[in-house]
Amino acid sequence: MVVERAYPLRREPGGPPRFVTTREAREFAAYLRTPLAFRWGQPVPPPKQSLSPVSVSSYGRSVKVFFNWLEREEHIKLSPFNKSVHFTNRHRQDRVIKSVEEADLARLFGVLTRPERLATYLGCRDLAVIALLVDSGIRLGELLSIRTSDLDLAHNRCQVRGKTGQRYALFSETCRTALVNYLHHPKRPSQNPGSGEEATSIWLTGDGLALSYYGLESIIRRLKKESGVNFHAHRLRHTFASLMAQKGVSVFDLKELLGHTSITTTQIYVQQNIERLAEVHRPNSPLAGLALGEQLKRRPGRPRKER
Repeated sequence: MVVERAYPLRREPGGPPRFVTTREAREFAAYLRTPLAFRWGQPVPPPKQSLSPVSVSSYGRSVKVFFNWLEREEHIKLSPFNKSVHFTNRHRQDRVIKSVEEADLARLFGVLTRPERLATYLGCRDLAVIALLVDSGIRLGELLSIRTSDLDLAHNRCQVRGKTGQRYALFSETCRTALVNYLHHPKRPSQNPGSGEEATSIWLTGDGLALSYYGLESIIRRLKKESGVNFHAHRLRHTFASLMAQKGVSVFDLKELLGHTSITTTQIYVQQNIERLAEVHRPNSPLAGLALGEQLKRRPGRPRKER
């Protein structure tokens, strides 16, 4: 039986990574972008024969991280995945940033703050989780990285760790109240003994275990069904950024609040926020200073004869 190679390298799969060249790295990137009936040796149905740009970028990011680690640890001299290997077009800015509308956000928190939910430990935890995601704009991984010692409730901030390193995230008094109610809930379980960061995570299941990615996704699925609001963790981050841009927060401050390494990424939220741009345009329109109001109100037609 003939099995397709994982990617079109000229050497047999399973060879040492030090033999991978930049040319083969480019072929791998091209392989991901090409629609195929068989991928990774498995048949692919027609609608999914083309990987989405997000999937291509995810595969590329993973393999680059691996080869960069090999280079750092001196297992290879130089990573073949250099700047000439492109998995996505960095100059494309035509993707639409989807966020949660304010009316849907109010409906979501209407469900989260129901008295019967807040009477339970899990209800208080879910409110604290969603409130922090919306109010700070942190990533899902950053949320799960928070340990008890990272919280600074006196200054409404917490330390998070994620794809761009370690930084501080800020939150409001309302969010602080949700966090305090969760941390001091009488039915909050004692944390089961563990090791490393999991032993001090502030997000716990009903059994006292550290909340996982799967557990958080399960919470979001239940809330989507209960509230009727279509959202996910990263869409709440988009919502934070869009609302901040709409309220006039500068792109430089927004970059720091979001933890972006490049301001180019942050500019997408400013460029696509039509409400904020409308507020900027209205008083600064080139025609706003011209007295054209009365002239334009006249009905078009034959000019008046002078008497």
